[in-house]
Amino acid sequence: MSNEHVLTPEEQYEAAALRLAIYRNIQEESKKLMESLSDEDREKADQFAKETYASSLRQAQKMLRRKNTGKNLRIILRPLVAVLLAVMILNFGLTIAAASSQTVRNQLVRFLLNINSSYATAGYESVDESIEVPSGWNESYYISYIPEGYHIDKQTRDNDVSFVEYRNQTGKKLSFQVCGLNSTTNVDAEAAKVTTEKIGESTATVIINSSQTSVIWQVGDRYIVVISTESEDLALAVAKSVALVKK
Repeated sequence: MSNEHVLTPEEQYEAAALRLAIYRNIQEESKKLMESLSDEDREKADQFAKETYASSLRQAQKMLRRKNTGKNLRIILRPLVAVLLAVMILNFGLTIAAASSQTVRNQLVRFLLNINSSYATAGYESVDESIEVPSGWNESYYISYIPEGYHIDKQTRDNDVSFVEYRNQTGKKLSFQVCGLNSTTNVDAEAAKVTTEKIGESTATVIINSSQTSVIWQVGDRYIVVISTESEDLALAVAKSVALVKK
């Protein structure tokens, strides 16, 4: 007698609903990204999916055979392959979009105070170092350390908040935002551990939970927020790299 587990109607319904929800979410994101690409880049993404279809099909079959055989395998194989293809196109499109993101090099600046026997001179001066910032960034602060493998995914300016988000190929996110007097920002603090860390001359609040690490501190009439879904160490390293830039 076969030991194969036959799914009940309720289990089949739940599994189908879950697959459909995952597929629709990925399909929507993939569609948005594909629409933003040029015709040439869209053709590259299509070709990429075709070339990797066979290998993805084999991978899906291996995954499914561990728990399903016969009729159950045939039931869920086709939607899963569609999800895999949507993920591949999304990742490929992300690479293309990131590569075409516009950035400019801005010089770093530092505060300088000179005092002699007659007078004191205070001001800012450029240093022999520059960093890449997104085109149109109009704030005086930016991160000088961008972890390897991260590329700009989105950039917005809304409600007195300048925001940029980076993402890597594994889906980890890193965001940086500079917020003005008229802004309010919410961060995830559910079941979080809260500590403090010295960032320059400021004391930052560090909020750590299972999903992300948020670092928040004030500089003059601005407050800065760095959020990483990868690790606490990465979030702090990026936060401590924030520097003054010449606009």
